This record gives sequence, structure tokens and C-alpha cells, in this order.
Amino acid sequence: MNASAAGPLLIRYRFDSSAQFERHVHRLDRGGMIFVADAALSGVAGAPVVLDVAFVASEQRCTLRGELVCRADGVVPGAWLAFAGRAPPRSGGGVVAFARRHQRLPLEALVQVRRRSAPPLVARLTDVSLGGAAVEGVGGALAVGDDLGLTLYRAAPGIPAELGRALVVRASESLAGVRFLRTEPLSRGTVAYLVGVAQHAWESAREVAHPPACCAEGRPVEPPLPLSIFRARREG
Repeated sequence: MNASAAGPLLIRYRFDSSAQFERHVHRLDRGGMIFVADAALSGVAGAPVVLDVAFVASEQRCTLRGELVCRADGVVPGAWLAFAGRAPPRSGGGVVAFARRHQRLPLEALVQVRRRSAPPLVARLTDVSLGGAAVEGVGGALAVGDDLGLTLYRAAPGIPAELGRALVVRASESLAGVRFLRTEPLSRGTVAYLVGVAQHAWESAREVAHPPACCAEGRPVEPPLPLSIFRARREG
């Protein structure tokens, strides 16, 4: 099965609040960057990264996908991560969050998306829970209220490929949030299997807590943005 949650470098970064997280986000023309202060963080430049941002003060979460730009080994060791194409979301100064009954877990899995009176699409599940999932790469083709059929590509032996029917509850140009309708027992088993794959991968994720002294004076303590970013800005 092509669910590949174990492929990228998985990092869970915990902040006290969404406002504290916002202070660490560097918003660029083509996405955003964040510095992860962790001397033990491994990885090479260009390595894919999934960053799960969590907060002590709330149930909000934010999942970001990008790559490791470079390591910093100076006074504040860690690594710069870049998220091209879309910066971390915000709303009223805080991270966007939606009420959910089930925790979403980052995951990578190719799916076929079947629509009524329209050709099927190939898309990616980028997170999953027992109640729903995020579908990325749909190019604005889905709208809130669409009734879909979802099928995994290359399901594992013994695992049904059908994820069953799902209802679109959020939609943007590239991302849709869907709620599983859970009408067929076999599809419920496949969803539970995917959640188990994601849970197993995230058990080995690197856990990082925001350093208590970092924002003591109101601003993050971190090294300068990498020179490569400024060169890319100038060339772009």
C-alpha cells in the first residue's frame, strides 16, 4: 500500500500557544519558513519534512509539509524548514483550527476520487482520522456538499481498497476536507487500517518543545534566515 507516512522526516513541535507559533513563522512570497530549535534533529538539505504543530493551551493543530533547508550549528542549534507554495494558515492572529471529533494524523496515500457525472481524479490523502481526511491536489474541482467515492491505489494484501463514500465539508483551490460516511463495514476497516499506519509512523516522530527562554523578550531567538533564501528571492 502506498501510504508513506514513514517516508518524510516527522517532527512534532509543541508551542505554548498559536500566538507564540505565529512569531516563529517567516512568511515569504512563495511560502514560509520556520526554525526548529533542536540540536539532535537529523536530516540533510532537501529532505522532505512533515511538521505537526501542537499547542499546550488549546486543541488546535497545524500540519505543514515541506523540506529541510539547512542545519544551524551555532549558538542556537537546529534546522530551517521551508514550506513552499503555502505558508502556515492563520486567522485573527492564530492558527486556523476546525472542530473535530477525531484527531487527524498526517499521512501520505494516493487515492482515486470518484464524482457524480464527472471523470475520476487522482489525489493524495494528506491526513486521516476515523471520521475524515484531507484530500490534496484536487485543483479546485471539488465543492462543499459533493458526495464522493474514495479508493486506495495499491492497497496492502488483505486490505480492501475501498474507503467508501465521503462528503466534502471544506474546499479550496487545492485542498478539500472530507467526512467519511462510514456506510460499509469493509470501508470502515480500511479507514481504521490507514489510521493505524499513521499512528505507527508518528510513534517514532521527533518530539520538540519550544524552548522556554526563546521568546522571553518577545522575539524568537534564532539564527538569521539562510542566504539561499535571499538568493532565491533575488533570482525570482
